[in-house]
Amino acid sequence: MHPKHRIGVDLLPDRCRVAARRDRALGHVLDPFSILVPFLVFAIGVSHGAQKMNGVMQDIGREHIAWWLHGIRFDGSFSLA
Repeated sequence: MHPKHRIGVDLLPDRCRVAARRDRALGHVLDPFSILVPFLVFAIGVSHGAQKMNGVMQDIGREHIAWWLHGIRFDGSFSLA
């Protein structure tokens, strides 16, 4: 790593500490639950994607995928009509 960039990395914890003290002095409080929200959204998204892929793989195993693929158009949209 270039020495000039290394100084910025070395000072990052100090800058975070100064910003936290400034925010606390101004009366801003960091809610612990607000920190968890992005992780929960990500976890729910990953779980949903895994469940959908599991369903698709089960359909492939049961050879139901031909019916499912019939509804997919070449432009990427999905329609069963």
